[in-house]
Amino acid sequence: MKKLALSLAALLLSFSLPARAEFPKNWYLEGVGDFLEGDILSTAIEADGSLSLGLDIAPMLKLNTGGSILDAESLGSQIFLGTGNPAGVYQVDGNQGKYTLKTLLERSQGVVSAVLPQKNGDVLAALSPFGQIYRIHQGKAELILSLDERYIWEMQAGPNGEVYILTGDKAVLYRLDRDLKLTRLYQSNEANLKVLHQDRHWGLLVGSGSKGIVYRIQANQHPEALMDSDFTEVTAMTGDGKGNVFVAATRENPPKNQPKSAVFMISPSGQSEMLFRMNTETAFTLELDQAGSLLIGTGPRGRIYRFTDPLSAEKRMLSLPARGQSRQLAKIIPGQGSELFMVGSSPAQIERFQGNFLSKGEYETQIFKSSLKANWGNLRFDALMPADTAVRAWSRSGNTAEPDNTWSAWEGPYSDPKGSPIKSPPGSYLQLRFELSSKNPKHSPKLHSIDISFMRENLAPYFNDVYFLQRGLFFKPHTLGKIEGPRILDLNAQVMDKLRRPKGTDEIYQELIAEKMPLAMRVIQDYRPGMLTLAWDASDPNDDNLEYEVSYQRFGDQTWKSLAHAIQDSFYSFDSATLAEGQYHFRVTANDALSNPGQGFRIAKETQLITIDNTPPAVSALSFNQEEKTVKFSFSAKDTVTPLAYAEYSLDGQKTELFQSKDGIIDGLDEQFEILLKKPAKGSHTLVVRVLDRLGNVQTAQKVFEIR
Repeated sequence: MKKLALSLAALLLSFSLPARAEFPKNWYLEGVGDFLEGDILSTAIEADGSLSLGLDIAPMLKLNTGGSILDAESLGSQIFLGTGNPAGVYQVDGNQGKYTLKTLLERSQGVVSAVLPQKNGDVLAALSPFGQIYRIHQGKAELILSLDERYIWEMQAGPNGEVYILTGDKAVLYRLDRDLKLTRLYQSNEANLKVLHQDRHWGLLVGSGSKGIVYRIQANQHPEALMDSDFTEVTAMTGDGKGNVFVAATRENPPKNQPKSAVFMISPSGQSEMLFRMNTETAFTLELDQAGSLLIGTGPRGRIYRFTDPLSAEKRMLSLPARGQSRQLAKIIPGQGSELFMVGSSPAQIERFQGNFLSKGEYETQIFKSSLKANWGNLRFDALMPADTAVRAWSRSGNTAEPDNTWSAWEGPYSDPKGSPIKSPPGSYLQLRFELSSKNPKHSPKLHSIDISFMRENLAPYFNDVYFLQRGLFFKPHTLGKIEGPRILDLNAQVMDKLRRPKGTDEIYQELIAEKMPLAMRVIQDYRPGMLTLAWDASDPNDDNLEYEVSYQRFGDQTWKSLAHAIQDSFYSFDSATLAEGQYHFRVTANDALSNPGQGFRIAKETQLITIDNTPPAVSALSFNQEEKTVKFSFSAKDTVTPLAYAEYSLDGQKTELFQSKDGIIDGLDEQFEILLKKPAKGSHTLVVRVLDRLGNVQTAQKVFEIR
């Protein structure tokens, strides 16, 4: 504990304190999940969770047509593109780093939704929404097939020269033989079949476009659903040829707290598992590189994720090695060695990278929200910086949730990992920008964690309400105990999460405060006449721990007297008999000094006037007068503190009846009562009267009388 106290003192001294301030707090970022909250502009996330320079992605070719790329396939060193707006087929040839674009087909209407280069040099192109397939031979396009279905989503070559075709608006799988004979292999009850994959282990696999199902199609056999999911559309499939198949799926309107897109793996046994989930992105393309890593191309941020060792649950690790200039990646095409081509659809272009790092990369954190105006402390970061590499940071602050022209300019740079005072002016929001740089294309710095200290101005607590519970109701302690003691637990993820090692200063300060707090307490609700329970609803803008004091003041007095102090609960039960009867104001005072030593606020709120009266009314002069047909009873009732409110009688234990005072309303301290009853039968009778005051104090009297 001595070490903790010294660390706290050092942290306090690193701030220029505002007039009133709470304990220092901090934001801490580490790992893939935290870094993905920010904007990865030209940096990457490594498999170990660190932030590094992005791979050097060079624009290779950009379409000047203004359209979008819907499909891309490669054959040898050539890449073939199918586009929309306008509909076209283009051939990309590369030689010694120089690339040329050749137009094979252009149409003014529709889109080329699928292309298929063939080994004989021909290229097949599907034109939607016309359901047409063209064969391009030696630069000339010939219409070879018109289908009843309007959309053709994919074409793939089979092992014997046949072509498999997937369609939409009617979900049909066709086989087109070399002699152009067309055979319907399967029709789904969905609207679209979107993705084809051929696997040596599984054969022909089809991904659906509205139910998120992967079908296995075998000759002369009933189709088999190999995988079902909670998603609606399969967007991509790839595999290693040994039965391990990777599937990307998406949905438009995911349920709350559920992913928008996900990547699954189907094992050779047919078991499927989710590898990766994305809440705001969609996986559009999957590819295995030469090392066996799974590459995932996404939109709308144009990111490429990499899973190393995807087959091994023990070894697989996720990284984000690159981000393209296109917002949506339509295809990842492996080249030679470590070379990869990224085909983007928006804007329509091809980018290329070979594995070198960029010389400079930027990363912007998410907007940090302090909720209250804060003074900024030190920025610290943990980074590995090989020779010729560097990490620098800048900061800016403001008072709006989105940065605008009211925010401060970027301040910096900060380059000392051990800590630099943040120069940005006080505010409610803060953002950091990191620059990673390297003079060696084979080396990159690695930023592992970021720590930002800040101290918010302390605002006063406030009361929403102060009130008394029903009279007689009170709470008493049931069990006491600290969580450090032996406990029997049913361990689950939620329990373990609450026991995590503290990640920030908030948890440390809560431990300090907890030492000053009473033991954890549960209560029993009970009832006893004369008990009062004062309750309150108080809040603190800083979420400070509050301590309360209860005081009282007799009506007409000027002095407040303390009834209880150092209360951490939101109620206080006491026996009202310990106070003299009369009218009182009670006051609850909240202070936040536990969280703000020496600089706390004391805020008080009073109750409405409350009467303490534990003495029942006095009933006197209960008399009996017998007349010819009636009997009349008279008595008086008196209370010294609380007005009377209620009177009833019962004759010979029969039903209780209410009655009023002589003046017609029971509302005074002193009331006169008369009861006129029909004369009962001869003999002895008993009349019981009960009188209550407004606080429920009750007095009972009885009269035994004789009827002759």
